[in-house]
Amino acid sequence: MPLHSSKLPDSENVERLGGTDKDDSELDSHAQELLREYLANNSEEYRRLRDLRKKGWENSQGDKYFKRQRQTADAPDEKMHEFFYNMMKNIAVLLY
Repeated sequence: MPLHSSKLPDSENVERLGGTDKDDSELDSHAQELLREYLANNSEEYRRLRDLRKKGWENSQGDKYFKRQRQTADAPDEKMHEFFYNMMKNIAVLLY
């Protein structure tokens, strides 16, 4: 099929070309696993970060901290409401 064609390929052609979502997600997962394995074998910094991340996920204090953060964001008092408003204004200025 020419690159400039506006006709979308039918599902039979997509499968033949190897472009199904299922294939893509399996390839992505496999590629991620290969990358993690490579980095674990070749990067001390990656191993340290991986271990810190694991330690953080296993710590119940982290759950308590993020629960408090969610509660503050979901039901802010007047001071926090103003803080969030100004933060969003600053982000908008940076993006503009």
